[in-house]
Amino acid sequence: MGIPKLWQIVLQSTQPCSLIEYTITHGIHNQNGSMLKIGIDASIWIVQCEAIFWRPRHAQAGENPELRTLLFRLAYLLQCAFIPIFVFDGPLRPGMKRGKKVSIKARWLERHFKDMISAFGFNHHDAPGEAEAELAHMNRVGMLDAIITEDSDTLVFGAKTILRRPSAPKAGKKTKTDPDLYSLYSAEHIHNAEGVRLTEGGLFLSAVLLGGDYTDGLQGSRGPLTCGSESYEQLSDFLNVWRGGLRAELLSPTISGASKHPALVDKINNDFPNVQVLKYYALPATSWSDGRTPPNENMWNPPLPDITRISAFCDRFFHWEQDMRLSRLRKNIWPGIMIQSLYRLGKPEFSTPGPSLHNVSDGSLANSSIQSIQKYTRSPNGYTVRIQTSLIDEQAIPDGPGSLSEGCKMNVKIPAILLYRALPLMVNVFHERKPQFPLPDFG
Repeated sequence: MGIPKLWQIVLQSTQPCSLIEYTITHGIHNQNGSMLKIGIDASIWIVQCEAIFWRPRHAQAGENPELRTLLFRLAYLLQCAFIPIFVFDGPLRPGMKRGKKVSIKARWLERHFKDMISAFGFNHHDAPGEAEAELAHMNRVGMLDAIITEDSDTLVFGAKTILRRPSAPKAGKKTKTDPDLYSLYSAEHIHNAEGVRLTEGGLFLSAVLLGGDYTDGLQGSRGPLTCGSESYEQLSDFLNVWRGGLRAELLSPTISGASKHPALVDKINNDFPNVQVLKYYALPATSWSDGRTPPNENMWNPPLPDITRISAFCDRFFHWEQDMRLSRLRKNIWPGIMIQSLYRLGKPEFSTPGPSLHNVSDGSLANSSIQSIQKYTRSPNGYTVRIQTSLIDEQAIPDGPGSLSEGCKMNVKIPAILLYRALPLMVNVFHERKPQFPLPDFG
């Protein structure tokens, strides 16, 4: 999606990163204990799931495999200490992409995906146009700290910080990659990295020359060129002069070491570039367009998952037997429930007066469920804790058999700073008993 060659062009500016460590280091440690706000291109998640379970293999994939895949991806995000904001495409996105008509009707998967997002306590927002343009603008104005996307158009739209999976799932193939592994792209690094050095204007020009969702570009072009950009009252007058400058640059490069490309000159006709395409990139429809209202970021709170609702969703769409449902919830979702509950336990503003035993909202669920610290690891910096699941199990299946009250014991990995801020006494006692592991510096 976007401009296929652009990720490769800016590759030298990227840095590998762990999503969990990134959100802890840049969020919990550096923002008074507050979580980062990270926007996610929801439409790409939907397209990826639909591509994995294309029809020939759909019948062998169980009930609603696309929703099941989305469920497990959301479950992983629950284990990360940040505030996700999923952004969906809106009705004003361009009607054609890559020569194909774009449907503006909401997919059935989109409706149920939004229900699932809400059940996990995450946030979602409908863009007026394309989600990638909305996300980029939200990032530019500081409403979002970063963006998770696979669409390189976000670079052209002016995004400042992007987290991208190293390799996206391919159509018809199930690919299993580490869900924590990402590549970090930043506008600053793209501008300054040796061998890249692309400004906003350079990225925009790359889109025009290389092509993407809206145009085929200049066939045979491999990257941006530097040409004049004098100001003219009429865009058409400017483009006439710009085309002349581009042809001259291709025939006699002014950049040291650049190659001549005479074959491309004949491909530059008087209709290049398409003015409508320029408008798509320069003036995309966003919530900041004339007459529209930007989203209220104060409504985006740390995740507050609804355990009963998540379990009911699984029962409705996957029809797992009760034992299987509980087993999968324990394995995939309970770790994230513990992390979100611990975050709230460590923040005074979430505490509530009076006795409480099993609320995620005030952290008492984690306080009542964690029994001990099993071990400490320096890299990544975290603890493995032993929890008793009975309180969570009962919320998941409130009308279940009495045996649920027994629960089970399981180990959960917790980022060190979250456990220390929530249960400092437990952490201090552990290190006193294990002097070979000095207490980390929590700042």
